[in-house]
Amino acid sequence: MGERYFVGVLLVLLYVAIASTQSVVLNIWLVSINVFVMVAISFTIATAVFSAIAMYKQPRSFRPLLAEWRMVVAFNVVTLCNWLFYFLSVKYLEPSVAVTITQGFGPVVMTSWLLFRKEKVSAFTQTCHLITLFAVAILCIHVFVSRSAYSAYDNSQMFLGMVFAFLCCISITATVVISKKFAVAKIPATTMLSVRFPLLIVVTGAFIPFQQTLTFKQEDMFAILAVSLVGVCTSIYVLQRGIEKTSSLAVSTSLAISPLVVLGIQSVLTGYPLSNMLVGLVSLIVTVSIASVLYEGNVFKKQKTPSMG
Repeated sequence: MGERYFVGVLLVLLYVAIASTQSVVLNIWLVSINVFVMVAISFTIATAVFSAIAMYKQPRSFRPLLAEWRMVVAFNVVTLCNWLFYFLSVKYLEPSVAVTITQGFGPVVMTSWLLFRKEKVSAFTQTCHLITLFAVAILCIHVFVSRSAYSAYDNSQMFLGMVFAFLCCISITATVVISKKFAVAKIPATTMLSVRFPLLIVVTGAFIPFQQTLTFKQEDMFAILAVSLVGVCTSIYVLQRGIEKTSSLAVSTSLAISPLVVLGIQSVLTGYPLSNMLVGLVSLIVTVSIASVLYEGNVFKKQKTPSMG
């Protein structure tokens, strides 16, 4: 069982690598393309792909979802918040800052949720996530004081980006919790992902007619196709498999490693200069996240390993 825990963590880290690259690319690309068009088309493609796979491999796997229709609706609502807030936060904030909030702050939200439910969270992990809380707060202040000069947006838009990022973080935590419940119920990942995005598609599609000066080039379709197949289909399937194999807290904490990966990619692909403060805060969050994952993994392994005495 301990090996299964760490396999799940590795799958989440693979998701981190794919999603982090996507975050940086989208920050560059979304300046010239409409967010609603991109989301609506890319997730329509993703839904078609997962539906085709599920219908071919596990056509009977849809039946259990009929009894869990309320959970499916909730899954659609939090997914809408996940992606819409994610794309809007990446649009208005530099990638490393957006991902630090959306993913790095996740363990704080998850720990708060578990403690609210009176579930056990180790003192070590609570301390790690308290450090994360203070690091994210300092990061937000640093962005307004020192990083606004490098942004294409004004402070009010950057603040809006931060609000979207925190809302995205909360919805991601809810998604992990719901996804874990589906996994425990033995719903295949492809089946679950095929019913996850209809609300997101409908809402974003409804905004398209109201967008002014909407332009769409042929090369944009190729980019959207790449985002759909690699950035969406591959990444969320890998993440879902990771959720199936490890604990919800481990998933949220593993996702908190994303900011350092994004920071590295951002330094290569964009014009945002690095700062010692930014690198230090992101590194601190990643360090305590890794420490928490390893600690919880060892505790989990000891609990599942039968005594030899």
